Amino acid sequence: MIRPYIKEQLRKVISKAAALRIHRFIPQHVIVRLYKAYLLPHLEYCSPLFIGIGQMEKNKLEDTNCYVFKTILGLPKTTSYEELLKTAKIETLTQQRINQSNRIAST
Repeated sequence: MIRPYIKEQLRKVISKAAALRIHRFIPQHVIVRLYKAYLLPHLEYCSPLFIGIGQMEKNKLEDTNCYVFKTILGLPKTTSYEELLKTAKIETLTQQRINQSNRIAST
C-alpha cells in the first residue's frame, strides 16, 4: 500500500502534467525546464525521508516520473526511462534521494 503523503504528491504531479500537455507548441528544452520547475519538486518532496520506503513505493515514484515526462514531451511509450533521464540531465529519483541525504549528512 502506498503511503498517503506519497499518493498526494503523485496526484499533484499527474494533474500538473496534464496541464503541461502542450508539447506541440513549446520547444523541448523549455518543457524540460518546466518539468524541473513544476513537477520534479513534488517527486523530490521530503526526499531524504523517503530513503526507507518500500520497493513498491520506489517503483511507483519512478514509474510516475517516467510517465509524466513522456506525456509532457509527447514521446512514445517505448522511450526508455534512461533516455528520458539523459534528456533532463538528471538521475533517478532514488539516486537523487541518496545524494541529497548524503549532502545533508555532510553539513
